Amino acid sequence: MKIKKKAAVVTSAVMALSIVSYYPAITTETSLPSGIVYAEEAKTADGLLYVEEGTDAVITGYEGTATDITVPEKIGDLTVTRIGDGAFKNTAITSIALPSGITEIGPEAFYKCEGLKKITIPSEVRTIRYDAFKNCVNLTEVELNDGLSAIGNHAFSGTSLIEISIPESVTSIDASFNGLKTLKKAVFKGERSEIPGRAFYYCLGLETIEFPDSLMEIGPEAFYKCEGLTQLTFPENLRTIRYDAFGSCVNLTAVELNDGLSAIGNHAFSGTSLKEISIPESVTSIDASFQGLKTLKKAVFNGERAEIPGRAFYYCLGLETIEFPDSLMEIGPEAFYKCEGLTQLTFPENLITIRYDSFGSCVNLTAVELNNDLAEIGNHAFSGTSLKEISIPENVTSIDASFQGLKTLKKVVFKGKRSDIPVRAFYYCSGLETIEFPDSLTEIKHESFYKCDGLKKLTFPESLKTIDYDAFGSCANLTEVKLNDGLETIGSHAFSGTAIKEISIPESLSVCNAAFANTDTLKKVEFRGKRTIIPGTAFQYCKYITEITAPADTEHIYMSAFEGCKYLKTLKILNPNCVMDGKVKISDYLTIYGYENSTAQKYAEENNYKFALLEGAPVIAESPAPSPSPTPATSPDPSPVPTSSPTPTAEPKVEVIPVEDADMNDDSVITMADYVTLIKRILTANVEYDAAFDINKDNKIDAADVITLRKVFLGTVVCE
Repeated sequence: MKIKKKAAVVTSAVMALSIVSYYPAITTETSLPSGIVYAEEAKTADGLLYVEEGTDAVITGYEGTATDITVPEKIGDLTVTRIGDGAFKNTAITSIALPSGITEIGPEAFYKCEGLKKITIPSEVRTIRYDAFKNCVNLTEVELNDGLSAIGNHAFSGTSLIEISIPESVTSIDASFNGLKTLKKAVFKGERSEIPGRAFYYCLGLETIEFPDSLMEIGPEAFYKCEGLTQLTFPENLRTIRYDAFGSCVNLTAVELNDGLSAIGNHAFSGTSLKEISIPESVTSIDASFQGLKTLKKAVFNGERAEIPGRAFYYCLGLETIEFPDSLMEIGPEAFYKCEGLTQLTFPENLITIRYDSFGSCVNLTAVELNNDLAEIGNHAFSGTSLKEISIPENVTSIDASFQGLKTLKKVVFKGKRSDIPVRAFYYCSGLETIEFPDSLTEIKHESFYKCDGLKKLTFPESLKTIDYDAFGSCANLTEVKLNDGLETIGSHAFSGTAIKEISIPESLSVCNAAFANTDTLKKVEFRGKRTIIPGTAFQYCKYITEITAPADTEHIYMSAFEGCKYLKTLKILNPNCVMDGKVKISDYLTIYGYENSTAQKYAEENNYKFALLEGAPVIAESPAPSPSPTPATSPDPSPVPTSSPTPTAEPKVEVIPVEDADMNDDSVITMADYVTLIKRILTANVEYDAAFDINKDNKIDAADVITLRKVFLGTVVCE
C-alpha cells in the first residue's frame, strides 16, 4: 500500500511538471488541476503522508492502523494547512480531529469513510471541495465553522445528516447535500441576505427551513426537489426567488408569499402541489413560476395592482379561478397561457390591455365578458380556446388576430357606436358564422375576417364607406354579399377566394381595386344606379364571369377591371360615348355589345374583339346635328330604324306632339340628349312604367317611343 501510494504521488508530480514546462504561462497554483499535485515524494509522520509546500504541510494520505485520528497543527517546522485530494479516502477511521490551521479540505478527502460519525470543521477552513465527505454513510453530525465560504458539489451527499446549520459566511453551496433523505432541517445563521443556488438541491427528505429575517434572495435551484417540504412562509425582506428554487417539491401544498417580494423566477414552484396562491401587489415579475401545475385551482392578486406580469400562470393546467383586482389595467403576455381549467372569465372595468397569448390555448374557456374600457387585445390572446360567442366593446381599437384559428366561435357582436372594425379582428376564425355590425360602422379594416370559412352571407350597414384589403379574403364558403348604398371603397382582394356567385355593385362605389380578383365562382356582376366609372382591376382573373353590363351612365371603364376573365362572353356598353381605357387581355370568347359608331365598337375593332349591336338598339349617326327647335324635313329617313313591325312605305303623316312630351331631360329644348335619355330608359333593366317617357301614349315604353322621338329630328313629327 505504501509503495503504490508513493508511486502515484511521484507520477502525478512528473505529469504536473510536464504541464508547467509545456505551458510556461501557467505559473500560479490556481491554474493547476483541482487535485493537488506536488513535485516531491510524500513523507510519513505517524502514518500520515504529507508533502511540503514552502512552510506548509499538505496531508496527502494515511497509512496507519488507528481509527481515531488527530491531525497535528505542525509536522516539524511545517504548519498543516490542507487536507489533500483523497487523503483519507476509503479508510476505516471513525473520528478525526483537524487542526485550527487548516484552510481547505480537498476533493474526496474523506470519501466513503463509512465509520466516520461526526466531524467538526476548524475555524480557519474556507473551502470544502467536491465529494469531500461523500458516501460517509454513518456521518450524522457536522459542525460547520463561521468563516467557511464554499462547500463543493456533493460534498455531503450519501451521508446520514439529520440537521445542518449554514454559517452566514457561506456564499457557495453546489448541491452539497444532493440526494439526502435523512436531512430534515436546514438552518441559515446570521444576517444572511442570500441563499446560494443549489444550496439544498435534491434534498429529498428536507422538511423544515429556517430563513433569516435579513434574507433578500433565494438562489436558483436552492431547494429543488426537496420532497419533504409541505408548506413555506417567507421573511418580509425577501425580494427575489430565482428559477427552480422550489421546483419539483412534490409535496409542497401551501406557500405564503411576503409583501415586498418583487420577482419569482422561471419554474420556481413548478412540480409542486400548490392548490391556491396569493400574489402580493409588489410582485412585478413571474416567469412561468407555476408552470405545469394541475393542482393549482385558484390564483388571487392582492392590493392595488395595475398589471399582471407576463407568464404569471403560464401552463397552469388546473387553474379554475382568478381573482383580478379592481385596479387592474393590463394583463401581460402569456399570463394564463394553457390554463386548461378556466371555463369563463369576467374582467374588471379598469382593464385597458390584454397582451398576446394571455389566454391562448385555454381549451375549456367557453365564455368571456370583456369590459367596456378595454382598448387592446393582443395577438392570439384567445386563440385555442372554446369561445362560442364574443361581444367586442366600443372602445376596443386593436384586435390582432386575437381569436385566430377558433372553430368554436360562431357569433361576433360589435357593441356601441363603433366607427371601424380593427385590423385582423377575427383573422382565421374558421368557424365564424354570424357578425352583428353596428349601424355606425364606416370602415372594416384589412384582414378583419380573413379566412372565416363559416361565413355564408353578409349584409352591411348603410353607414359603411370602406372595406379594406383582404377583409373577407379566403372566406371559402361566403356565397352571398349585399353591398350597401353609400359604400365607396373596396380594397385589394377584399373578397378574393370566396364562393360569391353574383355581386351587385352600388352606384357609390368608386374604388374597387382587385376586390374580387381570383374569385372563380363569380359569374354575374350587376351595377346599381348611376355609375360614371368602373374602376381598374376590380374583377381581375374572375375567370368564370360570363356577362357584364356597364350602365348607360358609365362614362369611363378601366378595362383592367376584366383582365384575365378568360370566359367572359358578353360585355354590354350602354353609353355610346363611354371611354374604354387600357389594352389588356380579357377573353378569347368576348363579344362587346354597343351602338353602331360607338366607342364600344371602336374599342372592339382596335383590340380584335367581336362586336355586335345591342338588341333592339337604334343606329346612332356618327355626328348627329342636334337642334333646339327641329323643323320638318322633306327628305326621307336615310337609314332604317329597327322596329318590331314593318316600316310603312307610304309617305308618313306629319303629326304634332306637345313639346314637353319630347323633352326627356326637362331642359326646355329638344336635343340629342333627349334621344339618349330615352334610350337609356328603355335599355335599363327592370324599370317601371313612367308616362313621361311614353311619347306615343300607347302605355308602353319601347322602341316605338324611340322612333317617335327620332321623327322629331327627321321632321316627320313636329312639336307645337
